Order: sequence, then structure tokens, then C-alpha cells
Amino acid sequence: MRSIQLFKTGNRESLRHHVYLASALAVIAILVTVSSATDGSGAGAEPEFLRWGNVRLANPSRDSGFVLVRDYHDETLTLTLRGNEHSVVINASNGSILHDDVPPGSRGEIDTVLATLSVLPDNAAVPWPYSEAPNGAIRQWIQGLSFIPPDPDSGILLVLERNYIGGNYLQFTNGHSVATISTHTGAADLSRTNILPEDEQAFTRLLSTIEVDSTP
Repeated sequence: MRSIQLFKTGNRESLRHHVYLASALAVIAILVTVSSATDGSGAGAEPEFLRWGNVRLANPSRDSGFVLVRDYHDETLTLTLRGNEHSVVINASNGSILHDDVPPGSRGEIDTVLATLSVLPDNAAVPWPYSEAPNGAIRQWIQGLSFIPPDPDSGILLVLERNYIGGNYLQFTNGHSVATISTHTGAADLSRTNILPEDEQAFTRLLSTIEVDSTP
């Protein structure tokens, strides 16, 4: 096994194309585009929160029929409560509701979930990798890479790009910054890696945990 620690500091203008591409690929490619909903089995259990951009929201239970999806909507970073027929689209920068077509008779748990919506512009209180990794953190394997995955409440999304030019790549993005890593070599694709200064420390922590399986 070998470790890597690669990143490139960027700016918001240069990030727009890279992050938009990462989010578009998240819809058609593979990994954690849709968050796992809570199972709803434990009454009184603490809900799991998910962050995207500057907003934070509790995960709906599986019984609600809705899931949280992090992506773009008309080039705006969004967090969407998506059901089979209806959805609520939230602006992930300021928390405003962009779209809500859930009828009164179908809202059920949705209003309870929306009541947990908060805007968190400050990364200081956000968990791993914006703070140190918890003791006993479990590593995750994706193809040839092993790493400590970001906490769902950190707002960092994982996207696995299959059969991109040069092979498969794992992308880490929070909607503002993006790091693109080859799953074969562990090298960063610097043409598609841009980290804003405010995210540099967190992405450095995260990327420093990556190990590459060098077994032939």
C-alpha cells in the first residue's frame, strides 16, 4: 500500500465548470448521489443529517418515500427531497425553497424534515474532514483506493467516474471544491482538481488518508 496527498488550490471562477461536471456525472455515474435514508425503525432515534453547500437537513426515513439528492438545478447547487411523483428543491447556498409540489395530503414526514433545515456558512463546526477523524474510523474501499470517508454531515460527496479518459476516477466535491483521483494510480487529475482556500485544510486531511492498493 502507498499513500498520496495531492491537491491544487483554485478559485471560484475556475471551479464552476469542474463542479458542474462532477455533479452532472453524479446523476449518471455511480456513487453516493442519493443519500441513504434512515430506516425509521427506532422511534426517538437521533436522525442522520446531511450537508450540501451551505445547508444541512435531516435524512427522511425510508417509510417517507423520499430520499435526499445532492446535485444542480439550472446550474444552482441544490439539495432535493425527491419522491416518486413529487419533490422539494432547496437552494443549497441560502436555504430558500426553489420548488415544492408535494400536496397537503402527501406531506406526512416532509414538513418535519424541512423543519430541520439550517444554513451553515461556517465550516468550523462541521465534522470530518473539517475536523479530525473520529477514533476508530472505518476505512472504505473503492476499486484500488482505501480512505476514511467524509462524514455525511460534512457536505462532501463521492462520485465514481467509470471509463473516463485515462480510466476510472474518484471525485470528492462539496459543490465548491473538487478533487479528482485516479482509482488505478492514486494520482490527482490536476486539470479537474481545484480546492478553494477555505476547503484546503479539510481536503488535505481527507486526501492524506488515501492509500493505493499496489498489489499486482
